[in-house]
Amino acid sequence: MRLPCHGLTALAVFFLLGRSLFAVEPASSERAERAWAPAARLIDQWIGKQLAAAQTKPADPADDAEFLRRVCLDITGKIPTRARARAFLEDATPDKRGKLIDELLADVAYGRHFGRLWRDRLTSEDEVGGARRDALAGWLAEAFNANRGWDAIVTDLMVAEGLTPPTAFVHNHLDDGQPRPNRLAAASARLFLGNQLQCAECHDHPYASWKQTDLWSMAAFFARTYLSEKEPKGVREQPAGPPKTRFGPPPVKPAADGSITIPTDAGPGAGTVVAARFLAGDPPKLDGVEKMRPLLARWVVSPDNPDFARAAVNRLWAHFFARGFVNPVDDLHEGNPPSHPELLDELAKEFRASGHDLKHLVRCIANSAAYQRASRTVLAGDPGKEDPQLVLFGRLRFKVLSAEALYDSVQTSAGAVKNAKNLASRADFVRFFTTREVDGDPTEYTHGIPQLLALLNDKRFNTTPELVNALVRAKVSPEVGVEEVYLATLSRLPSKVEQEAMLGYIQRRGDLARGLSGVWWLLLNSEQFSLIP
Repeated sequence: MRLPCHGLTALAVFFLLGRSLFAVEPASSERAERAWAPAARLIDQWIGKQLAAAQTKPADPADDAEFLRRVCLDITGKIPTRARARAFLEDATPDKRGKLIDELLADVAYGRHFGRLWRDRLTSEDEVGGARRDALAGWLAEAFNANRGWDAIVTDLMVAEGLTPPTAFVHNHLDDGQPRPNRLAAASARLFLGNQLQCAECHDHPYASWKQTDLWSMAAFFARTYLSEKEPKGVREQPAGPPKTRFGPPPVKPAADGSITIPTDAGPGAGTVVAARFLAGDPPKLDGVEKMRPLLARWVVSPDNPDFARAAVNRLWAHFFARGFVNPVDDLHEGNPPSHPELLDELAKEFRASGHDLKHLVRCIANSAAYQRASRTVLAGDPGKEDPQLVLFGRLRFKVLSAEALYDSVQTSAGAVKNAKNLASRADFVRFFTTREVDGDPTEYTHGIPQLLALLNDKRFNTTPELVNALVRAKVSPEVGVEEVYLATLSRLPSKVEQEAMLGYIQRRGDLARGLSGVWWLLLNSEQFSLIP
């Protein structure tokens, strides 16, 4: 393997650090603020109760540096700047963690981060063009930053027409150029209700109580959805009966009465006429004119539908803790009970009462003592059994940075100025590092040897970063330089051992710029940089 320009001495320090592979809808300013403290206390009470019942001691609170890095990556998808890191670590006020959470939620990076996460859940690059996906991500980012209610966002996704960004969700479920009502129904149930109805498309669900007719009765609400010829590839919905014009024949023929016929290739129920019906509920009242998708959307986001809030809470909890109350996060049913049923119900109730306010839910979770615990432990356990601290949320799991978070964090640490060249570089990097696995295990290290070699050898990461240029221009001492590089990469100050090792390395390099560039490269390629603690 060709070593980068920083050489064998750098590699020795690199191994000293360790690089393990396993290791509705007003804006928030118009909405009355809802206090998060009672819900945060409720989280800690229920988590503490289960830990006590299991005779398991929780981990100690995370120190400020660990919390800072974790919360910045979880909320904004990138590490803090070195200025923010130093300011936070030097702040002695007792409420600085709550203030930081508020600052991060007010940062536009919050919306961009969650917009990209939901873009990847709602669409795939194989099914939807890059421009359409980018437009959807931008639309979602604006909605999250404006703190639109989750119910309003989901409604727009389900009823969107024309060429608006949310219609990308419909375009992701096409077959021969036409929307597939069964695919749209299954995706809506999985993403917004946490129910895997796709397993009941051709037969009854093998593990849950869903019947084949449950999937198709929900699909009936999408049977009138089509692509208009008047507006090329623009999503439309015929008010009653099959549309007069469309691209190609309808894959499933809709009926004026809101029913749908299960197609011939759909297993034992083929040919059965199924009326539109809310999942495990009643059929809608139809007047023959009203559009079907709005009817379904109103039912999905209704406060009377318990699965909507429960699914949202479970997903957001899994985002912060790397594990939901229910796993997988999109498989809520009686045969897969939650680990903390009472807490899940209480948080769902809180979410509904807040008007489905996502920022409020983030505050409730991130301000809890449970979220602010350390990710490291000194407990010895049976390697063949999962640590009860982790199962019961007694400490945090390490998570692996996504491709986008990794690139944005590299750019943040380097002090790079964003420009068109960087944006193109970002797209190439993300394509190379992404696993395309949506809602996979965030604790699993999926970067292979090619990705590791790219970080080690890529010329973008083996040149002097602007961070180092700025430090050299400021004529800082080697001691201060090492501190600043640590703050810019690992969001903390170096230990005494680390400081001595890095100062020795800089001295051997014989030049401050070359030495600090080597330190930056070492930390960039360390295990600590690629993980969320």
